[in-house]
Amino acid sequence: MGNTIIKNAFKEVRSSFSRFLAILLVIMIGSAFYTGLKSVGPDLEASADRYFEATHFMDFRLLSSIGFNDADLAAVRNSSGVEDAQPIYTIDAFLSYGQQTNVAHVISIPDSTGAINDLHLVEGRLPQQSNECIIDKQRSEAGPKIGDTITLSSGTETPINTSLSQTVYHVVGLAESPSYLTKDRGITKLGTGKINGLVFLPAANFTLPAYTEILVTAAGTSGISTFSEEYIEITTPLEESLNTVASQRVEIRQQELKADAEAQLAAQKTAFAAANGIADPSLLDSSPEFLEAQKSINELAAPQWHVLNRESNSGYLDYQNTIESTNGIASILPLFFFGIATLVCLTTMTRMVEEQRTQIGTLKALGYSNAAIAFKYLLYAVTASISGSILGWAIGFMLIPQVIFNAYRVLYTLPEMTPAFHVSIAALSALFAISVTTVATFLSCLTILRSAPAELMLPSAPPPGKRIFLENVDFIWKKLQFSQKITFRNLFRYKKRFWMTVLGVACCTAMLVAGLGLRDSIATQVAEKQFGDILRYDVSLQLKENLTMEQKSALVTTLANTNLSTYLDNTVNNISVQGSTDNSDPIDSLLMVPADPAALSNYFMLRSYDTGEPLVLSDHGVILTQKLAKNLDVTTGDTIVIKEDETTTQLVLVEGIAENYLQHYVFLSPSYYQTIYGELPQPNQVLGLLDSTLSQEDLAATLMATAGVSAVRFTSDNEQDFQNTLGSINYLIWIIIIAAALLALVVQYTLTTINISERFREIATIKVLGFYDREVSAYITRESYLLTLFGILPGLIGGIFLHGYILDAAEVGNVMYVESILAQSFILSILLTFMFTWLVNLIMIGTLKKINMVEALKSNE
Repeated sequence: MGNTIIKNAFKEVRSSFSRFLAILLVIMIGSAFYTGLKSVGPDLEASADRYFEATHFMDFRLLSSIGFNDADLAAVRNSSGVEDAQPIYTIDAFLSYGQQTNVAHVISIPDSTGAINDLHLVEGRLPQQSNECIIDKQRSEAGPKIGDTITLSSGTETPINTSLSQTVYHVVGLAESPSYLTKDRGITKLGTGKINGLVFLPAANFTLPAYTEILVTAAGTSGISTFSEEYIEITTPLEESLNTVASQRVEIRQQELKADAEAQLAAQKTAFAAANGIADPSLLDSSPEFLEAQKSINELAAPQWHVLNRESNSGYLDYQNTIESTNGIASILPLFFFGIATLVCLTTMTRMVEEQRTQIGTLKALGYSNAAIAFKYLLYAVTASISGSILGWAIGFMLIPQVIFNAYRVLYTLPEMTPAFHVSIAALSALFAISVTTVATFLSCLTILRSAPAELMLPSAPPPGKRIFLENVDFIWKKLQFSQKITFRNLFRYKKRFWMTVLGVACCTAMLVAGLGLRDSIATQVAEKQFGDILRYDVSLQLKENLTMEQKSALVTTLANTNLSTYLDNTVNNISVQGSTDNSDPIDSLLMVPADPAALSNYFMLRSYDTGEPLVLSDHGVILTQKLAKNLDVTTGDTIVIKEDETTTQLVLVEGIAENYLQHYVFLSPSYYQTIYGELPQPNQVLGLLDSTLSQEDLAATLMATAGVSAVRFTSDNEQDFQNTLGSINYLIWIIIIAAALLALVVQYTLTTINISERFREIATIKVLGFYDREVSAYITRESYLLTLFGILPGLIGGIFLHGYILDAAEVGNVMYVESILAQSFILSILLTFMFTWLVNLIMIGTLKKINMVEALKSNE
């Protein structure tokens, strides 16, 4: 008996191949979408891990306000958990090539390969002579190439030979550095304040008295993903150890600096005494000049060390956030696809079982058990599931991650990705697919297998005729034509078919709305609102610390002579913010204190995130931005803790929550700042509005030449960087939209095919009655369009909820997306859904014409 059932199952595949194909396709789309999106994150992580492993990417980067000496390096190397520590030199310099002059970041490289932050050589070779260099590949795209000569200069009063032994270098190679995953090369105090490229020189070329940085790798991290919890568990103790070393070395270096200063002061006293005939130099100790010098030595501040982990690298952090955002989207949408697959499978198998009720009754009469009969249909469905899963794996693992990765390569400098087959993801997708089809098939068979053989061997009784609700509304019903009355009767008479079609169309419309809505929320509206409505200033100037009166006066004069039409002094500090509860995690934010709160709206619009009403800074509390308040789980009237360092904390009241989409901000008025800190804020930033009389490049050069300015940043540059980042996400969104469209087409085709197959006798009857082909087609298509319309309405509503759910999962870090969908996306979703219905109806016209009236109307007995 078993062999007969199996043969019948595979024979059924051949005889009803279109039905088998419908199940296979919907499973294939679901499986491809699931495995593709689920594998993007792991593939991106694996690609970065291989790159970091090959280039020995640093785990920690140490900076010091006075540089490092050999004793500092030895102390770091002897720290517990350190695998290797490597000192490097860095300077910023002007790079001249032909008529071009830009700012470059010059970095030392060791003589041998395999060092920390080893270069990925793209073209050429490593330097072999002291006058040879490597430049980054990005800089070479619009600048010097291999074989060209470049000249480096300081651009300041201090000559370059205080840092480098020579100034002219020959380019012998192009490379990429793991420290610079994105195109952003950082900021500088030179030129326009923006670094345009990287230059790598042998360490012997540098003449600096101290190392600029120390790069550290942690022991025991080889073979461990940098994005894993295990990596964090290994590196966290090392970070604490390095901070301990830093605090120890800071004290030692402070004492050394004081001792050196004391020795210099003593030598000066001795020389002064000898020159002026003073026998005892100690007599000078009471002189005002030497008392002031001694006071300066006693007040000599301790140097500062900074221990920075990988997340302090902006490129690394951007890449990590990209992975988390992709994983968030991948955790929701694929499951929705499998939900639609369940609907298609249930509808298809229910119709198949119903068509074969006579055959089932015969098998039961011949002694086949219910389990054996059900096995035939289960085998049919599982075969379609496995086949669809395998085809889906090929698309999902090989195509989708590669497409998305190629989009991300516009932003990140990573080598080629090798798509991997993830067994766990494949197994889970197959489990979903088989479970979906198995459960749907079992439910389809359950009712009919309970019937007796004699009952099954007779045709099923048609549903009893009933009056529909519309027939009771005379002023509408009497005005309908005969064909229109038949359409409405058929719609509401076959309730199962009605709800299956409406639900299928609704799900597909919801997918389209969610996909198009993601494009609106992520790729369109965030940039428009953030850089158009909220951030209104055109340029920000970062000021140096402790400006003198002369520097302040020079800055005011420069601002008056440039095209900064108006500007606002501002204080901005890095802080961490916590909720008032003990278990709240700190969140890095920016503290903003405008010198003139009344003028802030001209530069940064503070408006309520829910009402859109303007918010005003008061003397009694702070205003938080929306994502920060959401992460802290606080609302207006709650209190939060502001920390500038471990010893300075303030408990403040939240008076408002402002709309914002990029970065976390905490806004205070100057008077409230003075209330909680006991001193007035010292402005360290200027926000300005531009007119069009001077180019941004010329303005930046003019401002950077001003003594008090340390950096210049234009809002348009920030917007362009953000647009570039979102441009790659567009590929992911279009994959979602295309997959939703394909699924909608398959669902529409399957449901329409079933609708026609259920009504062969009915359609044949109206053909016999003399209906023309176009009237027969309209008889069916009219119902399809109405069912599509009924399905679109709940689909639009469902798409809004699905869109919001996906956005919550996709949001990462300090970015917040706009939770609204543009009207054109709703319109496009409706048009696409109707277009799919029209295409399917167009295909079905041929099927309707081929219906054999004699065959369809013959007795089933």
